[in-house]
Amino acid sequence: SQIVTDSFNTHLGCDSVVNLHISITRSYTQLIERNLCPGDQYTLHNGRIVTSDYIDTFEYTTWTGCDSTIIYNLQFHTKTYVPYGNVDKCLGDSISLNIQNPDITFVQWNNGSNSMSLGVTNFGTYTLNLIDNNGCRYKDTIEVGNANCEPCPIYVPSAFTLDYNRLNDSFSPVFDQTTCEWKEWKFEIFNRWGEKLYQTTDPYAKWDGKYKGEEVHQGVYMWILFYVDKRSLTRGVTGGTVTLLK
Repeated sequence: SQIVTDSFNTHLGCDSVVNLHISITRSYTQLIERNLCPGDQYTLHNGRIVTSDYIDTFEYTTWTGCDSTIIYNLQFHTKTYVPYGNVDKCLGDSISLNIQNPDITFVQWNNGSNSMSLGVTNFGTYTLNLIDNNGCRYKDTIEVGNANCEPCPIYVPSAFTLDYNRLNDSFSPVFDQTTCEWKEWKFEIFNRWGEKLYQTTDPYAKWDGKYKGEEVHQGVYMWILFYVDKRSLTRGVTGGTVTLLK
């Protein structure tokens, strides 16, 4: 922009001066590039809201009348985190909520822990904030509910033999040893006079029909079982009789 001065003579021979004010205004080419996170929004110059990849060119005229251009290049990162989902567990179980995602670089649980794995023993709501390797932030809520697990079934035989043929030669409650676990266990056996002949806190132990190293007589004996199932935390007390045969 400048002022141009021109001198000349009029047709009457008079010296004259013309001052010309020249203003040159700019035209613009504006490149707008953004890397955005999933769930973000970007508002264009015309008020339109964009939520996915967007590449386009807009031409417009400035208030001074110059043709100008806006170039948009908006790229949205791919979502790297999928919500964990709700989890059910047995009352007595301890479980781990594991964030196994190599794209996640930061985790913070509602108890302040920054570990990728959170040990859980109680039911409830667990929230966490996450950041991935693109700097995108996520928030998740995990509900840990009660699976209402049933206690392990227990079967107690009504008789056993001491004939040493390796068939029914001992006596104990029977349960699925691959799935059942016990938090507490107490198994006792008494004779008809109430004398305690056997006691164990080992669920896998068996009575061999002996008391103080000697075989007891053939007959009927009483037993009592107290247990707490580890997964359901169900407490049980049961009793009955067993017949020892020789």
